Amino acid sequence: MSTALRRFVDSQENMGLSSNPAMVASIVSGLVSNGHAEEALRLVGRCSSVRMSIELFNSVLEALLLSRDATACFTAYDAICLGGGKSSANGAIQGRPFTTYGVIPSAQTFSLLLLAMQKSGEWSGTAALLGQMQRAKIKGDATTLNLMLKGLLVNELNSYAKQLHKMMLKKEVTVWPDLESAMTNSSVPPLN
Repeated sequence: MSTALRRFVDSQENMGLSSNPAMVASIVSGLVSNGHAEEALRLVGRCSSVRMSIELFNSVLEALLLSRDATACFTAYDAICLGGGKSSANGAIQGRPFTTYGVIPSAQTFSLLLLAMQKSGEWSGTAALLGQMQRAKIKGDATTLNLMLKGLLVNELNSYAKQLHKMMLKKEVTVWPDLESAMTNSSVPPLN
């Protein structure tokens, strides 16, 4: 157990200090950035009384992304942001309201989910995730939009891909070269 985790546990159990979401998010982020994703998840498991915030949730998603099973990100997203509804294979649920836990996803949340899709190779929920982003009125950064475009192309959702590509060009978002190449091809082949 790392020194940070031992100190945290000691402050909780022996000193009776209460923790807050910012403190736990900071410790989780520190553990993840130092290569201790599994330990970060164990810490989160000990913090059942800590109120979930978007910062803490994104730290948890980052730890899950770097864990053995990146698809666990979708289960966490379903449980926290979508209220624990029955999930599809990679978690995107259409038409469900955000949230039972008071956590509204942020641009970083969607970026982490798209990175989980990329890491797992499971892109089937891309269109549903795009719908969730639009419902939450989240504007993605260049990385998020490029990952979204890749997911749409992999799923052969060419009309959505063309719309997103057109919007990216209009807003002067740099499109990754392999995606630009796929988009300039008249048949828009899927990327694998």
